[in-house]
Amino acid sequence: MAIYLDNAATSFPKPEPVYRAVDNFLRNIGASSGRGAYRKALQAEKK
Repeated sequence: MAIYLDNAATSFPKPEPVYRAVDNFLRNIGASSGRGAYRKALQAEKK
């Protein structure tokens, strides 16, 4: 595995739980937080 010291705020590879959480968010919520008062936007804000 390669180690990069210039990764700023990100790293690669991510731990598997991160991939699952992002996948779940994109498949099931997908709204922008703070951009509305509808259910999906409120769910995104809670995440």
